[in-house]
Amino acid sequence: MKKACEELVAANLYKAGEPITIRVAWKKGALDSSDNQQVALLQKYLNNAIADSGFGAVTLEAVGNINDRYGDVTKGEYCIGYGGWGGAAFYPFRNFQVYMDPDTYSINEAACWDPKSYTFTFNINGEDITKTAQAWSGSLTGTGEYANESIDFKLKVTALLEEAFIKLYYRIPLANSTSCSLLSFKTSYYTEDYNIMYGFGGLRLMKYNYDDAGWAKFVADNNGQLNYQ
Repeated sequence: MKKACEELVAANLYKAGEPITIRVAWKKGALDSSDNQQVALLQKYLNNAIADSGFGAVTLEAVGNINDRYGDVTKGEYCIGYGGWGGAAFYPFRNFQVYMDPDTYSINEAACWDPKSYTFTFNINGEDITKTAQAWSGSLTGTGEYANESIDFKLKVTALLEEAFIKLYYRIPLANSTSCSLLSFKTSYYTEDYNIMYGFGGLRLMKYNYDDAGWAKFVADNNGQLNYQ
């Protein structure tokens, strides 16, 4: 933060100590008390991060009732958009399509770059390979070049994509939350086929196969090692 402040001052883009107000495209509806609490918390963290850096105090001005909050950020009307992606069965190797594949998704963070032309070079099995961001994001899924590679291989490529994308600073993640469900020998669901809307049937259609004593015996009989593959 200190280095950033010094560079901005040297470039005559900022005067040390001046207060900073950042308008945030927060939500489509009206702000409520929960939103205001989140804004206050993020503002507190941000000001703690810039302490003794030379920057003045930062005020986050959250804006509600926005008809096109993602589009307005892309147009440059706001510096920050508050939102997220969600609502699907988790397949980690397609994560970066939402940031790098405009043919599949509306890229909310597209104001600063074009993933169809921007390239990354990664060392894959000792060979430097260059692809566009869009091509890399599609290489791990469907009929992609690496779709049938091992989990470990695809995990390494996904990690390289994550590192490369975050280093661009086009999108800085502030928070994350995930809700997951896991099949267990202890329970049975109505179905083991995941439904994108209803999961495996939810608590209403779940039944327990063991009581606590029976489950403890089952785990002990398997030497504490349960194989779900």
